[in-house]
Amino acid sequence: MNFSEMLQKAESGDTEAMRSVAMAYLQGENAEDNFSKALEWIGRAAELGNVEAMAEMADVYRKVRKFDQAFDWEKKAANQGRAQSMYNLSVHYRDGLGVSKNKEMHRYWYDNAKKNGFPPR
Repeated sequence: MNFSEMLQKAESGDTEAMRSVAMAYLQGENAEDNFSKALEWIGRAAELGNVEAMAEMADVYRKVRKFDQAFDWEKKAANQGRAQSMYNLSVHYRDGLGVSKNKEMHRYWYDNAKKNGFPPR
């Protein structure tokens, strides 16, 4: 599928296509390298409930050290059952990233991540 077709699918509400468009912008493939457009498309997919896009939003915010926003997106993904996000939330609670340090919540999310197969063995 070319970029134009992928963009058309994204514009019609396909959240996986939205993620693909965002990646194309980030990687400079089939589109100009444009971080703000990539973030816009990932955000749209996340707002529409795409769990992987939620986790990607958390990653972006962590990279720019906006830990409160990273925490919020990670929690949304974890609440949708994403095991790696459960683990990442445990780290947020352990280290006080975007939230107050909380050993009980750290353990809660760590145990849930482990029950759901993360980290992989």
